[in-house]
Amino acid sequence: MLAELLSHNKDAFVTQWLEAAVEPYSENTRRFFLSEKDPFRNPVGQSLRVGLPLLLEAILDGRELREVAPALDTILRIRAIQDFSATEAVSFILSLKEIFRHALYPGGERDASGDRLSAVDTRIEEMARLAHQVFMQCREQIGAIQSNEVRRRFFVAERMAMNRLSS
Repeated sequence: MLAELLSHNKDAFVTQWLEAAVEPYSENTRRFFLSEKDPFRNPVGQSLRVGLPLLLEAILDGRELREVAPALDTILRIRAIQDFSATEAVSFILSLKEIFRHALYPGGERDASGDRLSAVDTRIEEMARLAHQVFMQCREQIGAIQSNEVRRRFFVAERMAMNRLSS
């Protein structure tokens, strides 16, 4: 029932969530991410515009979160190379809790019977944990690439030095 209520406002939630997801960036960068529609000029905005609706549907429809792992991976892979901390990288997921609360409780008042969002909160938290895992895997891959590059450069420099000595 709550998921149905929230589903009627998906477009508004995606728009608000997109704005929350670009919040860590500077004002000019945020404007660019939100306005530039060319996916080649704006891969960050594109990954968010495509990924956030999928993530929202998974939360509201109760789908298996592993199904949306590729959308999470696309968003978090970019954040991993942008030098976000793990907390900063996944915080946009948790911002969805506040977006839902604002929609359900515009004046800040809550149900006397308890928070109607606890099931949705649980799904959001599960997605945040999955996002953290995905982000850390991306960071590990980046670390391995950097380490391999250092080894390769060292090997090339060593070979060049050996060639100079032998000639």
